[in-house]
Amino acid sequence: MLAERLFYVQTTEGGTQASLPDCIAQLCAGTLLGFEGLAAHQRHAWELFLFQLGALALVRSSEAAAAEDAEAWRALADADGWRQRLAALTPGCADTAWSLVVDDPSRPAFLQPPLGAARLDTYSVAGRTPDEIDVLVTAKDHDVKAARAGAAELRQWIFALVTLQTQQGYSGRGNFGIARMNGGFASRPMVMLTPSRDLPARFRRGVQAALAARVAALDTARSLYNQDGATLLWLDAWDTEKSLPLAACDPLFIEICRRIRLVRDEAGLIRALGRPSDVPRVAASKDLKGNLGDAFTPTAAKDGTALTVAGGGFDYKLVRKLLDPQEFEPAAAMVPRDDDPPGGVWLHAAVLARGQGKTEGFHERWLPVPSWARQAMRKRSPTLGKLGAAMVADAESAKKALSHGLLKYLQGGEDKLDFDDKRPAPWLDAFEHEVDRIFFDHLFARLAQPDDQKTLDKWRRALVEVASRLFGRALERLSPPECRREQAHAMASLRFLWLLKQADLTGPQSDDEEQAA
Repeated sequence: MLAERLFYVQTTEGGTQASLPDCIAQLCAGTLLGFEGLAAHQRHAWELFLFQLGALALVRSSEAAAAEDAEAWRALADADGWRQRLAALTPGCADTAWSLVVDDPSRPAFLQPPLGAARLDTYSVAGRTPDEIDVLVTAKDHDVKAARAGAAELRQWIFALVTLQTQQGYSGRGNFGIARMNGGFASRPMVMLTPSRDLPARFRRGVQAALAARVAALDTARSLYNQDGATLLWLDAWDTEKSLPLAACDPLFIEICRRIRLVRDEAGLIRALGRPSDVPRVAASKDLKGNLGDAFTPTAAKDGTALTVAGGGFDYKLVRKLLDPQEFEPAAAMVPRDDDPPGGVWLHAAVLARGQGKTEGFHERWLPVPSWARQAMRKRSPTLGKLGAAMVADAESAKKALSHGLLKYLQGGEDKLDFDDKRPAPWLDAFEHEVDRIFFDHLFARLAQPDDQKTLDKWRRALVEVASRLFGRALERLSPPECRREQAHAMASLRFLWLLKQADLTGPQSDDEEQAA
């Protein structure tokens, strides 16, 4: 990976092949636009790997200050320099530690620890294709099939290894997950502010955030880490059933969670061999709840628990909480900087949500954050959180009106509603989708003028418009008991409008409007 051009990349001058040092140098120069062959769920894992790797290389070469200076940063756009920095991270084993397949199992390979006293015949086949060792839970009946990449290229093995070793959770006895997540069935998210959606801008901001998080992790009276600790955890043998303590690691350590070795079979095809372990690679106390000072993982303000994203992804309710300092401590990558562009920044959030024995989807969100909202985040103003919480309450009230109205209609206008009836669910999901689409435009408008009644009224009118439109469409398409259709329609409408008014969403009505209702 240090010498051979294993990656296919898109640059400002077109497509080309590049080695790993070439890629990092082009990111520093601002000319690399993206990597070909990356699956959607692998993208944020690969980017996190590059952010940490770049930061570690600068730390170990005593060049961390260069990340803060624009001129010095441009001077880093040199592939030979990065080749030397990466080799310096692997002293005595640079010839194998950056190679995918190493014939000598006593030597480290990329993200593959050496066997030490163990033998390769104690390993069994873990995958014949890159997607077999990936983190997606696949089966023959799922949309994403297993073992599809029969003619895989080396870059696909690289991406799969990075995703497995830095993102995987618990998947059965002897298969432990990474330390940077709250539990074996959690996930490792990436949440960051970035001045641009371009990859070079995100790389620079990611490296800066990683360096800031490292300083913060070491600048405590009871630091979990060692500033001279292990950085790349695949360099040392993993034979003994003993975990590596955090005190033996650098805060930016790039971990591995599985014993994996890539070999070539008789036909020259790459195969992955694996071996279970009795303990995880890194000993992180359960009391830490995944809070290891990661630069890209927010933690709950109440108990310090690392963010775990469920199957709903980064919907407006979760993102609203992430922006509220009363709900979440922002990760280092979420803290606004002095060199942010005056016009605003982007909030980028990505995660592969995991569950017990299942994958709950890859979720990604890009949210434009205007300058005044960025300043509120920087000052950790409670106003943003209070406004957002009140708006979520308004949305819940409108959703309740829609739900009760539809139940009233479907159940023939009965006085007592059966709330176990799931038939309104698609319409309620559509309501959530519509609110998600408009929520932050209204939140940031209200933040600009928090005491302005007009912006509040505009938000509430928008909620009523969305709920009313969906309610009207639902009445056209749903079927109540035929003999009570007219009564059901009237009673449902009354219930819907009454609940909206009770929640103070419709505002004051004139006598004519009151009579019409």
